[in-house]
Amino acid sequence: MKKIILVSLFILSMLEAKEKMVLLNIQMHGCHWCAKMQREVFDNPKVMAKLKKRFKVIVLNRDEDIGKIPPFLHPRFYPTTYILTPDMKKVDDELPGYMSAKELFYYFDME
Repeated sequence: MKKIILVSLFILSMLEAKEKMVLLNIQMHGCHWCAKMQREVFDNPKVMAKLKKRFKVIVLNRDEDIGKIPPFLHPRFYPTTYILTPDMKKVDDELPGYMSAKELFYYFDME
């Protein structure tokens, strides 16, 4: 019985050590939908706590954080949310436009 518990704890610790995917949101100044998404999603502690369980969350501004945005990303719409690999070298998904917390949770099957 002890071996089963130890193996289960080891597997659980391995799963927790797995690096998280990156949820990168790119916004721009003067964008109504960017401001709305910032207010309703990224400034909401409850929403952020839930997102951070699954993702490393990064919010960047096109105008202020130009050097921090990976060079292979070229959003056509603002805001745009990217799901990147943990090393931030590959795009797993791209979600253009505003998304409410409810829509994000639904999309990522987090409800």
